[in-house]
Formats: sequence, structure tokens, C-alpha cells
Amino acid sequence: MSAGMSLDRTLSKARRLAKTGDYLAAHALYRDVLARHSTNARAREGLRALAEPAPLDAEGERKAVAAALSRIAGLTASGHLAEALRLAEPLARRHPGEVRVQYALGAILSALGRWEPAAAAFAAAVGRQPTFIPALAKLAAALTRLRRHEEAVICYRQVVGFDPQDADAQRNLGNALSAARRHEEALAAFDAVVALRPGDAEALRQRGVARGQVGRYADAIADFDAAVAIAPGDTALQVERGNILRDVRRHDEALDAYAAAVAHGSRAHLAYNAMGVALGDLGRTEDAVAAFHSAIALKPRYVQAHANLATWTRYDRDHPHIDEMTALLALEDDPVGRMYLDFALGKAFDDTGDTDRAFAHFTAGNRARRARAPYDRASMAATFATIRAVFDRGPLPAWSGPTDDGPLPVFVVGMPRSGSSLTEQILCAHSGVDGVGEADAFPRAVRPLLDAVKAGTVGQGVLGEVRARYRRAIGEYRTGAPVIVDKYLANTRWLGFIAAVFPEAPVIAMSRDPAATCWSIYRKLFASSGNNYAYDLADLAHYHRLDTAMLERWRALLPGLVLDVGYERLTREPEASTRELLGHCGLAYEPRCLEFHTLERAVSTASAGQVRRRIYTGSSDDWRRYEAHLGPLIDALRA
Repeated sequence: MSAGMSLDRTLSKARRLAKTGDYLAAHALYRDVLARHSTNARAREGLRALAEPAPLDAEGERKAVAAALSRIAGLTASGHLAEALRLAEPLARRHPGEVRVQYALGAILSALGRWEPAAAAFAAAVGRQPTFIPALAKLAAALTRLRRHEEAVICYRQVVGFDPQDADAQRNLGNALSAARRHEEALAAFDAVVALRPGDAEALRQRGVARGQVGRYADAIADFDAAVAIAPGDTALQVERGNILRDVRRHDEALDAYAAAVAHGSRAHLAYNAMGVALGDLGRTEDAVAAFHSAIALKPRYVQAHANLATWTRYDRDHPHIDEMTALLALEDDPVGRMYLDFALGKAFDDTGDTDRAFAHFTAGNRARRARAPYDRASMAATFATIRAVFDRGPLPAWSGPTDDGPLPVFVVGMPRSGSSLTEQILCAHSGVDGVGEADAFPRAVRPLLDAVKAGTVGQGVLGEVRARYRRAIGEYRTGAPVIVDKYLANTRWLGFIAAVFPEAPVIAMSRDPAATCWSIYRKLFASSGNNYAYDLADLAHYHRLDTAMLERWRALLPGLVLDVGYERLTREPEASTRELLGHCGLAYEPRCLEFHTLERAVSTASAGQVRRRIYTGSSDDWRRYEAHLGPLIDALRA
């Protein structure tokens, strides 16, 4: 409300603006009035009207359009969507500027799952009336269905901007930001939800998930504890609490959470499945298998439990579970469910030696996974190139402050399935070593250094800040050893920054026959979302070349930083390789490191089963059974 303009004149102007279609300007005036006069009824009514669809303005046809819309609404409500669409589409073509018509069309198309044209219809409504909040929210929902997450974020931000006190809008914004992998911003949105609904278990659950996504695990567990106290009978909530505890390797507590979920009975299949995964991490194979069987007994078509059971089952040709999963696949119409079953059947037929059928299932599973998370080769190549360019003039200045500020980190990098879990297990068998698994602590900690590089202001202060951020992140894992193993494999791209922040830290780079590595990856359905390159043979070769070239860059730039460990030599000469590993980390040799398979610690990777066995050789030749199918991979690796 401008100085000199009376309250009444301001409200009248806002109403005129709304009538002429200048909705945003009208909205701003009403908000300005409420900022000064919070109880003004005319301003509140004006805002409410702006959030509803504009009156029909089809000259001479208002009654006909209104009647058609009424008919369409009745058909939609009664489920006669095809007939409703038959009426709505020509109506929308005749009246493209009618907000109510476009909104009705979008609602029908959404109900039919036709998200692209639904988004177009809602966008037309919003374009005509940007303050029509329901249309804006439904546009965002359609964009989310289309995985156009950044566009959905923009829409939900606009909804929140119209009413920051709308907890549901804040929740939707948080979900969209999470889907866009903008986790810090998502957490801010969920903070707003909890502030608006402090006793809401679902709000606490969502904030707990968001806190876990940014590595604030202690805070995440506190949110889940509070949510469980509010809704102790919510099985899914207990399971998610257990999953957060498993993420920070507190498996005993996770198992207690799953057991509490089972005790409630409702949806106990979820808890048994999660329990089986945690038991598998701990090497308790028989107990894991029993838990998966319990999940399946409660819900026979629970495909995730079938897939997890397949991980821990050794199949022969007559194993009944193969026929059971094949029958399930024929019944399953959900693409995600089919994906799980295809990977599981691929593993089963691989066990039986039926390579043609195994490869067909692996290919189907990978195709489905890739459709959900496509790999952008150009974007990934640009990411690697951008990082490399930082070091065109040489290494960054290194931290020169004290290095006794926490345990010594040992960074293990390389491609998945190249022996990193085996190496971690060997090192963690040492009396002075513990591990944090695949914790993405450094990428989350490095942001201040990236900003400093852009500004040309890299100094000891920013290096110390990144060290402290990394220390806090690793501290979430409750390790007590003087040496910790960090095997977040994508740290390959960050080694130049790691060398600056932790110049004292040993780095171990794992390697394995490229074809063996890529084939082993292709056979696995990864739980994490960061391996989008894994689901296509040519994409695998592309990423493998990027990763290999980046390691070569670090070797040339920072000689002596990286100890290269070949998986094949490690399995052929375990003692010599182990001595070399320990020596690189400044550790005395301990024979117990060769007994790594007896170590009672959790391993939450695709190699959890292998590290429970003594070292064996020959696995790098396994891909040759599939050589006739792997021409695209071999050709791409040689390119």
C-alpha cells in the first residue's frame, strides 16, 4: 500500500486489477494491505478469490460453457473419463483462454495418467491466471510425474510464495526439491512444515528423511524417535527409523527397530524385508533368508523380498524359487516390480549356467532401471572436465595446520565391483582401523572449497573449514579407531581437492579387468541413485573411460598420492598385497588381516557375500561366459 493511498482506494485498485486480469499485481496489493492490517476481511476475501478460477468470460456463451463444465464434472466424478474427455477437448480448443475449461481438461488427463497433455492444460490455466493455486499445484504434480523436477520446484515455490503458512505446499516443495537432489533446500522446506505442524508424525518423518539425505544422521534419528513416540503403531515409520540406523552402521539398533515394527503386526512384511537386508550386511545369511521368507509368507507377491532372497540363494536348475519368480513376472504389471524380478531371475539363471536367459533378464532389468534414471554422457563428461580444469595450473595449496584433529582417513576409490569392499574388509581387520563404508562425506563437505576456487581465494581458512565439515560428517558414524576407511568410490573425481584438504591421507585406487568390472556392475541393481551409468553397456564403458582418465590425471599431477591395487594381484598374492596396503597407510602388518572373512562388521554393498569368504581367484574371467553378448561393451571399452 503506497504512501498517500488510502486503504479503501488500495483495495478498490486491487479489485480492478483482478477484474482486468492483472492477477499478480492485485495479489501484491492485497498482501501489502494484510502486512499492515492483518485482519482486513476485504483483503483476505480478495486473496481467496484470486486463488479460485476466474469467472467465465466467453461472451454470449457463458451459460453453454457452464453447462458443459457441469456435465464434464459429473462424468469425471462418476469415473466416465473417456466421455468426459470427449466433451472437454473440443471445449478447450474453442475456449483456450478459459481457466475453468483448461483446469477441467487437465484434471481428466491426470486421472487418465496422460501427464504431458495434462501439464499443458494446467500450464494454460496458470498462464491465464497465475494466482489460481490449485492449477499451479496440479501443474507441479504433473511435472513431477514427468520427472521434470526443476520445473516442479518453480511451481511449488510459487504456491509457497502465495501462502508461506500452507504446510502442505511446503511439504510438496520439499518433496520436489528432494527429487531434484537439492537436499539442503528440501530440508529448509521440511523445517517449515515441522514449524507449522510440530506434533505431526509425518512432518517429522519427512524431515528425518531429509536430514539423513544431507548426512545429519543424529538429527534424523531424533526426528524419527519423536515421530515413533507420536505414532508407535506405524510399521513403515519404524522401518524407516531402522533404515537410518543402518545407514550409519548401527545395525543392532536397526534390528531392534525392525523387530518393534514386526511386533505391531500391520505391514510386517516391510519390516521382515528390511531386517533381512540388515542381517545380510552382518553376514548372518541363514537369518537373512529366513526373514525374507517371512516377508514373502505375509505378502506372496512382494517382489523386493523375492529379489533380496535371490541375492542370498544359490540356485540349481530345479530350484522352485525360479518358477515362482517366473510366474510372478508374468503377473507383474508395475515396471519397478518387473525390474526387481528381472535382476533376480538374471542372477538365478546365471547360477544355473543358462547364460542366454540370464542375459535377457539382466538386459530387461537394466533397460527398466535406465528408463527411470537415464545417464547423461555429455553432462557427466562436462563435470569431469570442469574438475580437471581447476588443476590446469597445478595442485591447490595444501593444508599446513595440525593433522591430529581426528582419525586418519584412508580414501579408497575406483569403479564399483573392482575389489573396494574386499580392500576395506582387509584394512578393517587391522586392530587400528575401522570403516564408514560408502559415506559421501567429502563431496558434501567440499562446497566451501569449490566456492573459494571460483573466487580465487583458496587459503588455510577454507581448507580448515572443509576439514571440519568432513570431520563432523564422519563423526556421525561413531568410529573409535585411529584410522578410518572411506570407500566412497566417486571420490575419484575429488582426489585433487582431498590432497589439498587432507595431505596426510593415503589414497588407494582399485582396478580390475575393465570387461570384468563393467559386466559385474551390469548384473547388479544398485540401491543408491548415483550410478546411472550402470544400466547400459555403452554407458558403462563411457563412465569407465572417464574414471580411468581422471585417475591418470591425479597420478601425473600428484605423484605418490595414489597406491594402485589390482584386484587380480590382490587375489593371487594376498599377503604381499596386504603388506603393501598396510604399509601405504603407515600400519604394521597383522596376520589377522588375511582372516578378514571372519570379521564381524557390517558390509552394506553388493559385495557383502563375497567378503565373508576367503580370497578366491578366477572371478575376473566370469564375463567370458557372456562374451557373445558383450560386443557393444568390448568395442566401447576399446574405443
